[in-house]
Amino acid sequence: MLGIMMISPILFGYWSAASGAELDEVCDFAYAKLRSVRGAQVARTIGGFTYRDRQYQGCILTLTGDGTGSADGDIPQSLLYPFEDSTSYKAGWRPDIESEADGPDGTFFRIVRGNTFCLVEGRWDGGDDSDPTYVPSDRYEVIVQCSSVIR
Repeated sequence: MLGIMMISPILFGYWSAASGAELDEVCDFAYAKLRSVRGAQVARTIGGFTYRDRQYQGCILTLTGDGTGSADGDIPQSLLYPFEDSTSYKAGWRPDIESEADGPDGTFFRIVRGNTFCLVEGRWDGGDDSDPTYVPSDRYEVIVQCSSVIR
């Protein structure tokens, strides 16, 4: 698989090599965390995404899985959230508490470290409170988009 460092002159030409290496490390960290989810698949690509009306280039990770038989607290996207004393926190990640949202069908948060950030969005079927016979799907998806902060 091509590393970001190998294509950084094309995608990240206006950043220093250190920024490209930092982003590569961030993408590898997020990928390793998501790969630790048993029974889920992770796809990793390089591409563009929009956040707050700005375009970014970086890695995009998509985890898909089936939550059948998992504990309620076993939410894959929480692997990346920098709770105090978590691996992410110890690696220098901090939450951007102004960019967080939770609901019955998903969650969204932004984490930052140095000159990089990752957007994490979890999606799942939260059910239908108005229909007690509705059986929600066990499928879930977590999308992680990481890039360098332009200064």
